[in-house]
Amino acid sequence: MKRSLLPAAALAVLATLQISIAEPAVAQGARYDGPAYGDVRSRGYFSVHLGNSAFDIDCLPGSTCDDKATAGKIAVGTMHSSRFGVELAYLNFGEAQRGLAGQKAQGLNVSLVAQQAFDSGLLLFGRIGGTYGYTDTDASLPDDPSGTEQGFGISYGLGVGYRITDALDVTLEADRHRFKFADGDQDLEMLTVGVRFRY
Repeated sequence: MKRSLLPAAALAVLATLQISIAEPAVAQGARYDGPAYGDVRSRGYFSVHLGNSAFDIDCLPGSTCDDKATAGKIAVGTMHSSRFGVELAYLNFGEAQRGLAGQKAQGLNVSLVAQQAFDSGLLLFGRIGGTYGYTDTDASLPDDPSGTEQGFGISYGLGVGYRITDALDVTLEADRHRFKFADGDQDLEMLTVGVRFRY
């Protein structure tokens, strides 16, 4: 059974929230004068992310398994207000190994995005949506399930970001997506570091 990536990301988000709330009040004359998230309305963005994925595979005793893989995603989105938006993303979870068999997963995701910004430039956000996934399973034995599967599954995630300039953010994100495989459904996770370009 895989070790979930989401708890570590959740702790990072909670720690960031605690730091932001604990920031001392700043005098009006000395307020943060950088770009504010709340000023960004109806603006689009493009983002690139790279990190690791975790498959939910069952490893048979005595066999060699690797449920982790290099993963990435490319996303475009728009914020219709300072707090809510929509995002479309292409996801590639890489390939996991179960004995001599391999499993690959990729998909297209559409999500509603909600965010909370702070004057310091920090950003907390979450998303919920659906992923149309495509998977490919290679069998190690003739009787093992194999082949391709596709279909829709629920997705959700959370993250933390920081605004470097008015047009550039850096993010740490964790997401979970439901995929259909030849041997059953799996909840795949992705933990990535990304850069977001606003336009």
